[in-house]
Amino acid sequence: MRRWPLSILFVSLLLPGVSFGAVKALVVGGLGGTDIYQERFDDDAATVAQALRSLTQDESAVRLLVGPEATLDAIDGALQTFAGDPFEKFILILIGHGTSDGRSYRFNIPGPDLTTDELVAGLSSIQSEQQAVVLASSASGELLDVLASPTRVVVTATKSAGEINAVKFGEYFALALGSTSADIDRNEILTLAEAYRYATEQTAKFYESRKLFASEHSRIKGEGASDLALAFLGALQQAQSNPAVAALLDERLDLEVAFHELKARKPTMKRNDYYGELESLLINISLLQQKIDAATGWTVEND
Repeated sequence: MRRWPLSILFVSLLLPGVSFGAVKALVVGGLGGTDIYQERFDDDAATVAQALRSLTQDESAVRLLVGPEATLDAIDGALQTFAGDPFEKFILILIGHGTSDGRSYRFNIPGPDLTTDELVAGLSSIQSEQQAVVLASSASGELLDVLASPTRVVVTATKSAGEINAVKFGEYFALALGSTSADIDRNEILTLAEAYRYATEQTAKFYESRKLFASEHSRIKGEGASDLALAFLGALQQAQSNPAVAALLDERLDLEVAFHELKARKPTMKRNDYYGELESLLINISLLQQKIDAATGWTVEND
């Protein structure tokens, strides 16, 4: 098991706050066209939905539509259930095939496809403070600018409508949400920025390792991706059902609060006093993290 050195712990405490307020999400696995693609889209969508559920104890907050259930009426109905009272953040993730006729993007689903206009209307009806839209499909780059807004982060698997081949991005995006390798700052919170970075890097490696021409180039637009949580890992994930782990995390939070209070007092303290207290705090955090690791069996994957 790899332990976090004090330097990493120190840096993690300086990171900006991550948003994990009330979250609602819709994940759709599109029409595969072949059994192989259908199984992949269904599995990837289910993996993403399961990861998002680690953020909430409200089972109805994360909707999953795959296979024959992923129809236009079902998607519209799911979006309408999230319309109404304001809440903090909404996440929409589409995994599948996409096409474009030069005028409108279409996400392939059983029956009539989901179009640009329908996506715009559905998202506009949801009164959330922050939105994230991940389009893990071919031709999705067409919507990067169309869907972008001051309160919405948009991720597309391709840079334009012209990249029309089936994409690998969605597969690696799904893998990211359960991967310690994707958790760059090792804080057990997988953010949209971390998932995007991991999926983009792994997609590039896929083509490079096979000496293939890369037919997809992902893009991201909007503010807040680094603060938007998509999944809890390790201790944070287990804390919802494990009181012992939750108690240890409460202790860690107390130590982190003490760290920030110490930082605020730094201008009024003698140098030796400040760094003496800082060292003691970081050692205590490190020892506590070892207890958390032992309680959860948490390990960090080798990259």
